[in-house]
Amino acid sequence: MTPLLNFILLMIIAYLGSVLYHRYKNAPLWIKSIVYSGSIHLLIGFLMGPKFFNLLSFETLNKLDVITGFVLGWTGFLIGLQGKRSNLIRFQKSYYLFSTLNFVLMFSLFFISLYLCNLFINNEFTILQIILVSLIGTVSSPIWIAVLRRDFKFRGALAHLVQFSIAFDNMLGVFFLGIIVIVLKSSSEMAIPGYYFIFLALAIIGLLSWLFYFLSENIKDTQQYLLILIGTILLVVGVAMNLHISILFFSFIFGLIITNLPIATRKLYQNIANAEKPLYFIMLVFIGAYVDSFTMKMGIIILIFIILRVCIKYISGYIARSPILANERPLPAIGLAHLGMGGVSLALALDFYHMDSNSASYLILVISIGSVLLTDLLSLRIVKGLLQE
Repeated sequence: MTPLLNFILLMIIAYLGSVLYHRYKNAPLWIKSIVYSGSIHLLIGFLMGPKFFNLLSFETLNKLDVITGFVLGWTGFLIGLQGKRSNLIRFQKSYYLFSTLNFVLMFSLFFISLYLCNLFINNEFTILQIILVSLIGTVSSPIWIAVLRRDFKFRGALAHLVQFSIAFDNMLGVFFLGIIVIVLKSSSEMAIPGYYFIFLALAIIGLLSWLFYFLSENIKDTQQYLLILIGTILLVVGVAMNLHISILFFSFIFGLIITNLPIATRKLYQNIANAEKPLYFIMLVFIGAYVDSFTMKMGIIILIFIILRVCIKYISGYIARSPILANERPLPAIGLAHLGMGGVSLALALDFYHMDSNSASYLILVISIGSVLLTDLLSLRIVKGLLQE
């Protein structure tokens, strides 16, 4: 099958996925868990991949490399749009204190635990890879907290705080991965220090942001506006791919700059939001297609990672809430409301695999897939029981 036919097939799958996603909003919990976890599209990608029908062979995946990059770029751009300054300053300081402390605790506990585990397996993973897995374990899924608020009446200031902290986690996760990749990876491959490379990367993003602003300033037609946006995101993705740094980070900074320029970003976001789910489902299909082997060792690592994640989420959430939320309604298990992993974890793993395809990055991708599926299927049941206590 040619890359063009594969692309058309992917668009059909993405469209059907969006229909299912919206159709089953009021479905029973177990159906919602399957649909929202993305397990169907991951399975479709796996069946289309080299292991089964080979519709998405490794050669085809390489030819569709730009599509993978664009999906990652779009994801990073949408995360960056959440960083509008006028919106962020409306939140209380306690929100930022809790979210930052919770993020730092989760990441630190993950890193220390994984670093010690790595010593027992003769340093199979590099520091950069351990940092990546720690960030994957730290970020959470905003989909599940929305389901909790809508279906299980998890309302009020505490629910609002959890929703904010999850979105903030995703922004911090993408930002720190990008910076760490530039410092640890790019500086070792190029003849300039890492901080110079960061400055160079930010200067390029700033130039592309100014280019988008300049081209779109006098355009009123929505379709032309979106066409310029897509073209600029492709430029951002192309630069990131050529520099071998994080596409998510590059596009995140682009979105962060754009949302703080004098542009009607609210209207822009409303117009592009409809493309979010189809592109997310395309990303899931690509991720599923990359899976060509699974071993018992991988299964054991996934189970250990999930157990570690549950413990760390509970501990970090409990510690973070104690000094900051002392006057709020007590919820010792507030950390478990962050249990669901979701698309950002998968995007981080795919982004890294895209930068550095090897056995270790493949293992990280498989760990992410297995952990996302299991935690997303279990998190709603766990948190529902905790909230009803």
